[in-house]
Amino acid sequence: MKVIYKKTDTGRDVGYEAWYLVVLSDGSHVDINTREGAHAFLNDDSSRDHFSQTIKKCQKIRSRKVRIRDREESFEFLAVNTKKSIFRERIPESEIQCWLDYVIDSIRMMATKQRWIKTADLADLDSAILHHCLPMSAHVVPVALAFQSDFFQVLAIFLKARKEQGLPSPVVCDCVIKIVLNAYIAATEEFDNLWSAEQTLKKLEASGVLEEFLRCLTVPQPPHFQLQGMEEMMKGLESSSAFLKKKFRKGAPCGDLVLKILEYGSAGMQPGVFERLKNISSLVMAMDKSLLVYVEDIKKTGTCNHCGKSKEAGALMQCGRCKQAHYCAKDCQKADWKLHKQQCQPCTKNQEQTGEPVSKAAKSLSRKTESADTSIDNFLQMNYVYSMVKM
Repeated sequence: MKVIYKKTDTGRDVGYEAWYLVVLSDGSHVDINTREGAHAFLNDDSSRDHFSQTIKKCQKIRSRKVRIRDREESFEFLAVNTKKSIFRERIPESEIQCWLDYVIDSIRMMATKQRWIKTADLADLDSAILHHCLPMSAHVVPVALAFQSDFFQVLAIFLKARKEQGLPSPVVCDCVIKIVLNAYIAATEEFDNLWSAEQTLKKLEASGVLEEFLRCLTVPQPPHFQLQGMEEMMKGLESSSAFLKKKFRKGAPCGDLVLKILEYGSAGMQPGVFERLKNISSLVMAMDKSLLVYVEDIKKTGTCNHCGKSKEAGALMQCGRCKQAHYCAKDCQKADWKLHKQQCQPCTKNQEQTGEPVSKAAKSLSRKTESADTSIDNFLQMNYVYSMVKM
């Protein structure tokens, strides 16, 4: 590929326009940074081995540590400017696999560089690798091959290679987030044999990249930063109950990370993402059997009508007249009598046996008892996240 910079003069500003020219088999040139040029190139026989031939040149140039972004951008231009159907039809799978192997080897090498390990930032030469992964991850074949290979495992190893106290730079996080979202959308909506949301999430979690994806979400991004596919992925998480219960519980890597995110707050995160994580945490806690047992234990307890102390329902004494008020001791019953006698009305045996309506006082107390149970449920539902963070 040959890059030509053409001078442009609008009358006010003078600039340069880049033309990314490739030679067709008939000797003519087309600019692959345009849709017409990209389609014309892919329909030409000279494009059949473009990826492999370009990668060979890139490997030679990289060994001399020379800037090669212009050559690598040809992958990006073809992925961006070509319709998905034409991209899939005209580029052989072997060419995509060649590109993917090149990317995996490059990311492995990047993970060992001291600049990345110490500062969590990349040189321009290395960040170019992640940048041209973005448009490629929007196509079905590259994503399918990435799941079949160890691309996501290597990406996770690369992200974990930095120091623990340092988060990746916003540029790196931008690339990682969008690559994962693109892969999720391709797998759940565009594969020939569509994967379920839970199946896709299991693949991402097993590779370790899902945890790093969540961590990247905490890095502040510019105001114009957009997350296409985030809504779909969060809905997929919320609907995958078995996956959440196993992988987002306390003690699991993703579960512990979400706890930390909720503890530190939503500063820098995209609107809506933090709330989604809170909802996911609530769902996980709702599925926790130990918590459900705890809820049932609460419902089995009662409170003293006078002092408010909680005890097991069987340990409380009830008023012998209305059978509705409960007390923890005789002293409390005596102290409460001045107020209680205004509402206390006898409950006949016939009312107890036949289930006939009881007195107004009994109805009032019954409603209070039901509202107490409801308030317990409401309290637990509203405070799952808070309880989870404190546990």
